[in-house]
Amino acid sequence: MPVEVESTSQIEDVVRVVRKRIGWLLVPLSLCLALGTSFAFLVPKKYVSREAVMVRDVGGQGRQQVGSTGGQVASHVIRAPKRVKAVIESLRWPWAALTKVEKEEFLERTIDNLSVNSPVLGASVKEQIVTISFAHTDPVKALRFTSEISRLWREEVLEASRKATEGAYEKLRERRGQMQDRLAQISAEVSTKHKQYSIPPWDTTAWGERPLAPEFDQLLSLRDERADVAKQLIHRGEQAAELEEAYSKMEDMVPFQSTAAGQTYQARIQKLQGLVQDDQLLLTTQGYRPGHSKFVQIQDRINGYKEELALLTGALSGSVAPPEMQQNQAKLNAGEVLRLAEKDVVRLVAKIETLDSSLHNTEARTRELQTVYQELHDLQAERVRLNGNLTQAENEFTRMEVEWTEMKSAAGNPFNLLRQAELPTRPTEPSVPLIILGSAVLGLALGLGGAFLAEYGRNCFRTVNDITRVMVVPVLGTVNTIVTSRERRRANLARILIGGCTCLLIGTLGFITYAWEVNQSLLSDDLRMSLESFRRAFE
Repeated sequence: MPVEVESTSQIEDVVRVVRKRIGWLLVPLSLCLALGTSFAFLVPKKYVSREAVMVRDVGGQGRQQVGSTGGQVASHVIRAPKRVKAVIESLRWPWAALTKVEKEEFLERTIDNLSVNSPVLGASVKEQIVTISFAHTDPVKALRFTSEISRLWREEVLEASRKATEGAYEKLRERRGQMQDRLAQISAEVSTKHKQYSIPPWDTTAWGERPLAPEFDQLLSLRDERADVAKQLIHRGEQAAELEEAYSKMEDMVPFQSTAAGQTYQARIQKLQGLVQDDQLLLTTQGYRPGHSKFVQIQDRINGYKEELALLTGALSGSVAPPEMQQNQAKLNAGEVLRLAEKDVVRLVAKIETLDSSLHNTEARTRELQTVYQELHDLQAERVRLNGNLTQAENEFTRMEVEWTEMKSAAGNPFNLLRQAELPTRPTEPSVPLIILGSAVLGLALGLGGAFLAEYGRNCFRTVNDITRVMVVPVLGTVNTIVTSRERRRANLARILIGGCTCLLIGTLGFITYAWEVNQSLLSDDLRMSLESFRRAFE
């Protein structure tokens, strides 16, 4: 009759392998549990000390380095190697005896054990909470290190803030003094230039029209006066030219005309004498040289007057017969008018020369004054700018005085200790239960892995089900391993050796752990030093 072989499930296969290879599971599990338990008790336990500090803004935008901004960068500032090294030296930890490489390693481990947490509370919040944590195998050292580095950080930040505020305060005061000195210097320069160049005083606040120096009005009047004199000279010169032309066309002598004898000659003589004196005075005052055309013309006229005067004098005395001819009176009158015109021309030319000299000096003076006015405008513009800057500096100086007064008081301290560091009583890491549990899981994984590897590592039939899967006809039976007595003895010996070594190793680890925790004198010096080195690697 047909026979059906019932197949087994995968769980049954796993249970079968575990029962068959129980030794492969127990040995790794026992060893891992022993090693993990010993490690959990031998590894140094770290105690964590924490301190929470509230950092707030106390100086506005000018001192944000001690406010929330200081809290945000606290992690970088507190964990700086230079600051950690200063704390180590202040606590007098074994530092000087270490080599350079050992110092670097020790400093790096210390920084790794130090953590700073500063959560962001929001942009509108002007406060920041900074939590400083330090882990160490010695709870007292953990407490002292946390307290010392927190104190050092707060003192350094506060001192740096005070120095920055004091520096800004002194710099602002110096800047204010410089602006005040410059304003006084500008006022002195402006006053000196006004007095030196006779410039009317200006309004120091207005910027519109400014009164000018009298030289500018004098320059305008001189230019107008010269223009008028030049017009007069042109007109008078044209008249003199016309008179000279008419005078040259007149006859010098005309027929003599006599009336009452005594009266006519006497009056004529007196008039000629006056004309001679006038021409001689003209030669003396004008300073004409003998070669000058005016000198020759006036001298000829004087000679003609003298000749006529001699004739008239002789006729009046009766010693000379009356002349038939006499000088042309109209020409003499025209000569008088011409002489006046020439005097006016000479006077106007001299006046123009005087005005040109005055204009030259006045223009040079006004050019100099223009430079002075430009300097005054520049000084005034600088004064206006300095007054604005000085007002701003005064306001800033007043605000800085209030800040500096606040900084020196208790209200200027931005730090508020929320939670002071305390002596930790319970270690936080590593966790003994977690280490033991992890080692058990690891040993179980290694044992199952080794058992399944040993079971399924060979290419063979292990059960009837393996044969059924490859045979066409149903198979009824069982698959067993034929073990000889020699193999049995070797297997028993192997089990005894493996079990003995495992028990010995577990016993050794248990003794070392017990001796370390209860009485370290049971251990040798070399073993204690080795354990210390092992523990130092995990500090």
